[in-house]
Amino acid sequence: MKRFGYFLFLFIIGFFQSSIAQLSASDSAYFLNVFTNQRYVNDDIMPGNWYHFPPMTTMYQHYLTLDTNFKFKMADLDSIAYLQVDTLQYDTMVNNSMAQYPNNYPQANQMVYLPFQFLNKLSNAYAFLFPDTLQPRCRYAFMLVPGTGTNESYSIVNGWGYHNQLCQMVSNCRTYGDVYTFIKPNEESRAVFWNGKKLNEYIVNYLITQNTRYGINYLIEMIAWIKYLKANYDKVFLFGLSEGGYSSLLCTMYIQPDAALISGGYSIKFDSNAIEKPILKTRFDDLLDTFHQAKVRDVISTSNTQYLFTYGEGDPVETMDPEHDYHYTQTYFNGLNNTSFFYDFNDHTFPPCVNIDTFIERILLPPLAHFVTIDTSLTDSLVTRVSFCRSGSYSFDLYRDTTMVQQLTGVYDSAVLYLSDSGRYTIRNIVDTSLLAGSCKDTIYCTKQFVLADFIGDVKQQHITCTNPFRDQLYIQWPLEFDRTNLKVINQVGQLLYQRESSTHTETIETSSWPAGIYFIHYQSTSNFGTIKLVKKVE
Repeated sequence: MKRFGYFLFLFIIGFFQSSIAQLSASDSAYFLNVFTNQRYVNDDIMPGNWYHFPPMTTMYQHYLTLDTNFKFKMADLDSIAYLQVDTLQYDTMVNNSMAQYPNNYPQANQMVYLPFQFLNKLSNAYAFLFPDTLQPRCRYAFMLVPGTGTNESYSIVNGWGYHNQLCQMVSNCRTYGDVYTFIKPNEESRAVFWNGKKLNEYIVNYLITQNTRYGINYLIEMIAWIKYLKANYDKVFLFGLSEGGYSSLLCTMYIQPDAALISGGYSIKFDSNAIEKPILKTRFDDLLDTFHQAKVRDVISTSNTQYLFTYGEGDPVETMDPEHDYHYTQTYFNGLNNTSFFYDFNDHTFPPCVNIDTFIERILLPPLAHFVTIDTSLTDSLVTRVSFCRSGSYSFDLYRDTTMVQQLTGVYDSAVLYLSDSGRYTIRNIVDTSLLAGSCKDTIYCTKQFVLADFIGDVKQQHITCTNPFRDQLYIQWPLEFDRTNLKVINQVGQLLYQRESSTHTETIETSSWPAGIYFIHYQSTSNFGTIKLVKKVE
C-alpha cells in the first residue's frame, strides 16, 4: 500500500507520455536552464535503481512530479497535531543498488523512509540510518539536518563537506545512539532530474507560485520524523546546521525533542535583516513572522527541549558572525534555563566533537528508568522490573493510581517488584546519589484480582498457620504431609524480604525491623502452593 502511490504515479506518467508530445525546442531550452545540478549518483557509471522518480521527458511529467510531491501549505501547520506516522521502512529499491557497490558507500542498507498521513494526504520522509555502535541500555536517536547545498546529506554520511569540518558527525553521534541524516526533497534519491542533471533552485521559485513552499514541506517531514523517534527512543536529539539549523528550530516550535543543537542557524536579527529575511521567506513562507524573536523566546521558555546555539568566528552568513562577536541572541534569551551558547570555533560548521559530546552527556546525565512487565505467569502477582539506563544507586517512589505505595532507596541498576493489587502503577520522584532528578515514562496496569485470606486472628490456608497480626516475629507452621517447601515473604510492593527452602515444617522469622503494613507469604511444595496475606502492627 505504501508504494501504491508511487506506481500509480508512474502509470499516469506513462499514459501521458504516450499521448503528449516530447519537448519542443523552447521546452528543451527551459530544461537546460533549470536542470543544472549534480546528482548524487551517476547511473551511467553505476547502473541501478537510485532515484524515486524516472527522468523527466515531458513538461507535463515535470509539473506533475512537482505538484504531486509537494502537497502542504503553511496553513496546514495549524493542524499538525493530527499528523500520524507509520512504521519505519528500509528503502529496498535504493539499498539493493547500493549493495552492488560496497566499496563506494559507507554502509549497506542505509536508506530508510517513514510513511505518514496528514490531512488525508499520504507522504514519505527519507533519511540515511546508521545504527549505534555501542548498543547502550537505553535507545537514543539523533536526527542530523543539513544546510543548503547539493546532496549535502550524502556528504554528511560520507564524512566530507562543511558539516564535518570540525567533527565527523555520523561516526561521533553513533557512539551514543542511532543516527538519522535527513534527506530533503530533490536531494539524493529524491532528485527530479533530466539529461543527467538535477533540478536546481528553480524548484523553490516554482513552489512559491503554487503556495506549497519547499521549506514548509520538508519541515512537516521533519516533524513526522521527530514524532516517530519520540515514540520509539528514550532520548531524541535534533542537530541542524545553517538552514538545517533554522528548520530544526522551527521544528521545535511544533514538537519537542529532548535536545536541539542549532549551529549557525538562528539569529534574532532574522526579523529585520534585509537580505536573509526574504531568502528564508521564499522557503518557509511567513513562518519567520509567525515565530518572531519574542514568540521564539516565549515557546522556548515553556519547552522541555534543551537548546545549544553555536556560532563560529568568521561565519560568512551575514547575521551569524555578528552573533559570534556580539551575542545578540544570547543576550535576548538571558534568563532561559534551557538554552546555552558556544562560540569558541571558526567558520560555518558544527562545533568540535568534544563540545557536542559535552552537550549530549549533559542531556543523558539525569536518571532515566524503564518500568516493564517481566512475568505474567504467577497467579498471585504481576512481576515487573525497574531498570536504569546508567549504572548507579537510585531512589524512587512507586505509585498505584494517585497513592504512593512505597519509597525505595539504594536501588542499584534495577529492582524487581511484585504488584499484587490492581491499579495503574508509575515510578516517580527518581533521584540518584548526586540528587539529580530523573524520569520514567512507562506505566504498568495491573488488573488481576486475588482471593486472599482474611487477616483476622491466626490465618489458616490449606493447613498452613501464620500468626496474624504479627509484630516482632512471624511464626509459620505447615503439616507433616507437606514435603520440602519453598517460602517467600514480600512486602506490598513486591520486595523480597525473606526466602528459604525448608523441610522442618515450622519457621520463625525476625521482623522487628519491618515497618507496619501488609505482607504476603508465598509457599510452594510438590503438591501444594498458595499465597497468604498478613498485616504487621507496631505497638
